Parts: sequence; C-alpha cells; structure tokens
Amino acid sequence: MLEGTTPPLGVHGPGMGVIVGVGSIMDVGMTAMMALYRLAPAARRGKLRDTRPGGPLVDAFTCNPVVKACGAESRKEARLERVISKWRAAHSAPACRA
Repeated sequence: MLEGTTPPLGVHGPGMGVIVGVGSIMDVGMTAMMALYRLAPAARRGKLRDTRPGGPLVDAFTCNPVVKACGAESRKEARLERVISKWRAAHSAPACRA
C-alpha cells in the first residue's frame, strides 16, 4: 500500500514522495529481516521440539510384543517419561526470548 501511494505523493510533493518511498523500503526490509532471522529459526526450533517425542510415543502406543517379551517395558516407559518431561520443559518456557 505504501508503494502505491509513493508516486502520487511524489507528484504533489517530491520531498514527501521521497520520505514515503524510503520509509516503505525500510518497512519491507525490516519485515523480511524479522521473518528470516527471528521467526524462521524460532519456528525451526519449535518443529524440532515437537518432532523429537514422535519415536518414543509411537513405540509406547504400538506396544511391540518383542519389547514386552524381552522385559524392556520399564526401560521404554522411562525413555518416554524422559522425552515427555523435556518436551514439557521446553514448551512451558516463555515464547519471547531475547
């Protein structure tokens, strides 16, 4: 929208057109920088934290008979509890970090 108002303002007042044009370029640049350097890394970390519990959860839900036959059920439960506690700790932290 700012890019569309720059030419009419530039026709009526060249100084105002330059100011609005520079401001719109700065706005687009800052938006792109925030998306690339702040939001994208945070989204990647969040996806990674949400993906990690997948394996232990599937293992726990499928109730593999080989695991039960070998007596590794308690180890599986401990692993699931460890992964879930890490996930809870990561998601209970505040979203805004400096």
